[in-house]
Amino acid sequence: MNPRVTKLFTTLLALVAMPLALSLARSTTAKPADSSSADEAAIKQVVAGFSDGWNSHDAHSMCLSLADDVQWVNWRGEAVHSRNEVEDEHATLFSGLYKDTHRTDTVKGIRTLAPDLVSVDNY
Repeated sequence: MNPRVTKLFTTLLALVAMPLALSLARSTTAKPADSSSADEAAIKQVVAGFSDGWNSHDAHSMCLSLADDVQWVNWRGEAVHSRNEVEDEHATLFSGLYKDTHRTDTVKGIRTLAPDLVSVDNY
């Protein structure tokens, strides 16, 4: 084959193959093969448990899904550094300012970032 044609063919092949490879890599990263509807159902159950605890004004129940060493930042930007602190803060709020509050959660999206880490878009 003519070296000039070979070079042109190789260049065209690379131009077509690279975007295809990048596209396939992105789709694999966005939704790993081990992601399942059972995982999504479990995540939605965690969100529902948090919401149910809030709606019954039960700070302990609301915080059951939180890690012991959670880093919680409230809407005012104040941070607490343990599940017990979050629970105590909400128990106080539920006995006063938030005693009549109710929340409705809708999970709009779940994205797997690593095998043991997800990002949940909750509205």
